[in-house]
Amino acid sequence: MSRNLIRIWIQKYEQGAFDEDAQAGDLIPEYLARIPALERLVGKQGLELEFLKGLGHNARGRV
Repeated sequence: MSRNLIRIWIQKYEQGAFDEDAQAGDLIPEYLARIPALERLVGKQGLELEFLKGLGHNARGRV
């Protein structure tokens, strides 16, 4: 890397240009904790959808 680029980054850091990125980084553990619950929800909804599709196929066969 060039020294000039590093100086630019330091100047931006001192001006607070990276504050939003740092705040977003603080949210990562919270998001990671939510992933398993969301995966369970998606799995449950997938099972419900398959069940309802099965009901639809059975109902059409009776007509």
